[in-house]
Amino acid sequence: MINQIDRVAAHERPAAALLFFVTLLLVALLPAAAVFDVPMAVLAGVAGILGIVVLALRPDVATLIVVAIVYSNAAVVAVRVHDVPFTLAAGSSFLLAAPLAYFLLVRRERLIIPPAVPWILGYLVVLLVSTMLSRDSGSASQAVGTFVGEGLMLYLLIVNSVRTERMTLAIVCVLLAVGTVLGVLSLHQEITQNFSNDYLGFAHIGGDPTGEVAESRTAGPFDGANRYAQILVLLLPLVFAIVWGRYSRRATLLAIGSGVMISIAMALTLSRGAAVGFALVLAVMLVLRYIKLRHMAVLIVAVVALLFVVPQFGTRLESLDSLPGVAGEGVEADGSIRSRITEMIAAALVFVDHPIIGVGPNQFPTYYIAYAEEFGLHVRTEDREAHNLYLGIAAETGIFGSFFFFGAIAVTIRDLARTRSRLIHVRPRLAHLAAGLMLAIVAYLTTGIFLHLAFERYLWLMLALGAAVVTVASHTLAAEDHAADITPDAAELPTLGRPPA
Repeated sequence: MINQIDRVAAHERPAAALLFFVTLLLVALLPAAAVFDVPMAVLAGVAGILGIVVLALRPDVATLIVVAIVYSNAAVVAVRVHDVPFTLAAGSSFLLAAPLAYFLLVRRERLIIPPAVPWILGYLVVLLVSTMLSRDSGSASQAVGTFVGEGLMLYLLIVNSVRTERMTLAIVCVLLAVGTVLGVLSLHQEITQNFSNDYLGFAHIGGDPTGEVAESRTAGPFDGANRYAQILVLLLPLVFAIVWGRYSRRATLLAIGSGVMISIAMALTLSRGAAVGFALVLAVMLVLRYIKLRHMAVLIVAVVALLFVVPQFGTRLESLDSLPGVAGEGVEADGSIRSRITEMIAAALVFVDHPIIGVGPNQFPTYYIAYAEEFGLHVRTEDREAHNLYLGIAAETGIFGSFFFFGAIAVTIRDLARTRSRLIHVRPRLAHLAAGLMLAIVAYLTTGIFLHLAFERYLWLMLALGAAVVTVASHTLAAEDHAADITPDAAELPTLGRPPA
């Protein structure tokens, strides 16, 4: 068994070196291209040549490329900012066909169907039925297509392309590298006040939609700062996973540095929802004893330092004081809070009137005004989203859609928690990866209190990585148990140098 592990590790050392080179090149290339205004055609050409070389050497590295493209929102940026054809950008996920074919056809391994798949398929059935009965089946069908491409297909491809602990760790490193690069761009833009430059589309700037906050809010590769903050806060639990794993002093320092850059970028978004979401994640970590009370002192110092570096973030958070009495007379709450509460209440009322399968995917905005005007807390004269993951899903897919959607998430969290418990003493690093991904999903769920389901590929990517870790852990334990079963006990081995009795 030990010899087999050594052979696998020796076989994968070139991939590790190649991964380090690719990551280093991308980390250096993107900021340099953004600062020095390198033409996108040159950048795309270099990336294309690099991609061909990498895929020829190691097909499974395509998984890392796709993860980097998905998480950086590079495909969307390429279409919106650089006029890349939509079909070319959308087809980037099909690079996963290379590792999938390698595992299924070359290595003759089985197709992986995680326990969450029946729940996901059940959610798809509800979407289809709800679409047929919706007010606008055309826009509802587009939402279903988005789910199939960015949800179901991405989930299955990632799960079947990630089959080793090393690849899982590599993906976590790529995610942190992407977050670090985006954070560097956002920080550089803030320091230089170079708001006229969007850094190749990866550092947009947007103000508060209500116009009540004068400061600019970094939005990264998105149109909205809150969505950028959400995808950044998902990465922070993965920083803890690397630190907990104690791979090396260098890896720990790099992870901490990545966490610092990601945290600064998150603060520059001025997103209150992300702050509340991360606070809830810390509470979960404390309850589950992932961190101890003495660690909280260090985190509090870090938060104070962050507020010192980005003082406008602290000013933004002070507005949360008005939340408990936001509906009362004379309460000075900003319009953003009042508007979101209005949208949430409207979504709840839509669910009450359409409780079984909802009004159809992507249909709530057309119902918003009619339901919001019933109580008139802060009604906007335009179609609005629910700005709440739970109420939005309930309004658009009803009880059945909510049951299957959140069932898939619950099954994944359950399996990750079990994996963490089973491996914490025998394979602690893999257990910490499971815990980090579980907390990343929890972070998404907590920020979902303030954000509706959009850019859903980030959720399904985290769920797929979670399912992959569970599968890898299961296969690892099975292989170790098999090796233990076929190894004879010491008492049964013949003693050399002594004749039998």
